[in-house]
Amino acid sequence: MALSPRSCGPVPGLEFSHFFPSQNFHQQLIIDRDGQALEDLTKAVEIRPRSAYNRYYRGEIYAKIGQYDRALNDYQHALSLKPIFTDAYFGMGMLYWQRKEIPQAITACRKILEIDRHDARAYSCLGKLLMEQKRDAEAIEIYKKGLGFIPDNDELWYDLGVIYNETGMYSEAAKAFEKATELIHK
Repeated sequence: MALSPRSCGPVPGLEFSHFFPSQNFHQQLIIDRDGQALEDLTKAVEIRPRSAYNRYYRGEIYAKIGQYDRALNDYQHALSLKPIFTDAYFGMGMLYWQRKEIPQAITACRKILEIDRHDARAYSCLGKLLMEQKRDAEAIEIYKKGLGFIPDNDELWYDLGVIYNETGMYSEAAKAFEKATELIHK
């Protein structure tokens, strides 16, 4: 199982943008052909050691190159600086999932939802983690809870359809898939 891809939106934490010698830092973070992003982030951490974003993004690079212990360390450090940093919890959860440490991954997803009950990615991942543990009824409830807060989320409707289908609830699955399709084409 590969790590889940992250959004390619704008980089939060502009406080470190002035410390990168590379012109296209965000693009390097995604591609990182020459390791320049890790080098730049390490410099940024040295310059601004109390920046949760610097630690988080360096953790992302470590995760990408398979240095999971270093990634977890940076995510945890980011959380010590900014305890409500949901992206750091998400990164930790994905790493725990990658390492088959499912209870820790579930805990990370639940922590995200304590901070932000509108975080669709946390509901989606939590439901999938519960499904992986054959806790289908809990997964269904998680998806329904998420849809209670964010009813126009096509991914959650799709995930709900998948679990309904896998548990033989075909009529409910069809309705959920129909709603997901409707939202996608909206």
